[in-house]
Parts: sequence; structure tokens; C-alpha cells
Amino acid sequence: MATVRPKVMKALQPDEGRKGVIIEEELELREEDMRTKVLEIVKDVTKKASLAEAHVIVAGGKGLGDIQGFQLIHELAEVIGASVGGTRDVVEAGWLKHEQQVGQTGETVTPKIYFAIGISGAIQHVEGMKNSELIIAINKDANAPIFDVATYGIVGDALEIVPKLIKQFKELSKEKGGEMSYV
Repeated sequence: MATVRPKVMKALQPDEGRKGVIIEEELELREEDMRTKVLEIVKDVTKKASLAEAHVIVAGGKGLGDIQGFQLIHELAEVIGASVGGTRDVVEAGWLKHEQQVGQTGETVTPKIYFAIGISGAIQHVEGMKNSELIIAINKDANAPIFDVATYGIVGDALEIVPKLIKQFKELSKEKGGEMSYV
């Protein structure tokens, strides 16, 4: 038996010719044979979709400088209706919660659109987002590894570029009467 975290690989197309065999086993287990016991099941009641289920993710890295610079990630995500993610560094700095971390030690995601802003592209982060359908990277360093997996790359200062993106998306939203779908 093998297990794989969700979204690590793309699902194969269904093959109608494949058939499985169900083998039912009778087990003689009693509650007292168990070392653990489920006391309570707590369901997450947050309104936002988890990163693993998000269609659009705006993720930021330490290239945004500080928590004030990182606020641009939240603003852009709000304008386009996206979820917010980030690198391990920003989680460790306290800018985001652990459940918003993308990468090997965080969530593996496959959104339709992934914005990688101020993210260098360390392999640990890339492994968690490389299967996104469209990756848009913004980084000052033209040689940053994130550009190796990006569909589109913008070389420049995220602190200058992201406010312009926010402004453009807001204008588009106004033109469309506030009804925007980016997916």
C-alpha cells in the first residue's frame, strides 16, 4: 500500500476498461483492543476555501521585505478573489499561518492561476506549486529559479509592480460592475 499527499501528482484520465476486485475481510476487533480512541471530530468552519482547493492563489515570499510589504499580497488577493499563500520563510516570520504555507512542508496546490510574488523559487516551495496550470512570477532577480517553472515572468520590484496590478484589476472590476471572474 502507498499513500501520496493530495495534489502532488495530476490525476490520470479514467480508464473504463479497468476493473477492480473487492475483497471483504472480517476483522475481530474490539474497542478495548485499540490503543487510541476518537473523542471528537471537529470540522473546519472557515468561510474561505483551503489552499488545496483554491482556483487562484496569490503567494508571497521574503522578497516583499517585511509584513507591510506583504500586505500587498492580501490586497491583490482580495481584489481578484484569490486565496493567500506564502513560503516557509514568511510563515516562520509570522506573516502568515502555517496552513497558508505552500511547499514540501506545507500545502501542495494545483490552482488554475498561481501568483509567485517575491519568491525566489527554492525547490522546497516549487515542489508544492509546480503543477499549477498558470504560474505568474514577479521577482527582482532575473536569474531566480522561480522563472524556470513560471508560465509568465516579470522581472522587477514587486513593491512597484503589485500596486499597479491591484489598480488595473480594480479598474477592470469597476468596468464589469464589480462582477469579475479570473478563472
